[in-house]
Amino acid sequence: MSNILLEPFNWTPELKVYQKILEESAQSDSNWPVFNEGKEHAAILMSIIFKQAKDYVYLYCYALSPELSRFDIYYESLNDCINRGVEVKLLLQSPEAFNYTNPSIDIIRKNPDNAKILTEEQDKKLKENLNDMDIHFAISDDKRYRLEYNKKDRKAISSFNDYSVAKVLKNAFEIAFNNETVC
Repeated sequence: MSNILLEPFNWTPELKVYQKILEESAQSDSNWPVFNEGKEHAAILMSIIFKQAKDYVYLYCYALSPELSRFDIYYESLNDCINRGVEVKLLLQSPEAFNYTNPSIDIIRKNPDNAKILTEEQDKKLKENLNDMDIHFAISDDKRYRLEYNKKDRKAISSFNDYSVAKVLKNAFEIAFNNETVC
């Protein structure tokens, strides 16, 4: 693991309630949309997506922000996901992303074929496949997703059982990922 320490997650009573609601929604395979905002909500939701994943998790973002991915709940659930044999792939927009020490990127890059940086042209093509939406996203097992539409405030919509949105995101991800070279 990299030399950056993980940040303990600061559990407030409200965040524990939020986690419980999300876990119940995930367990019941609810297709209701879940709106979330902020790094704490994002970390909780992503930890649940990692825990629920059986086959794969795909992540598309700028640089896998350490302010989110260093939370212990994020890192530990990602690590557990990988250790269970779930395929985790990462597409990054930032050419400098691999220059930073980030424990979450480090564990994904244990298999170097699973982490790639897109060229500007490839990123443009991915966005074209998504109707030019400027988003970041995570998808899992053809049905779970978190789609971040406001990156500054980490505002996102998510679902634990929405095959139609997940399929669009998966197709765009796979086209970009399979046309990229390993960095």
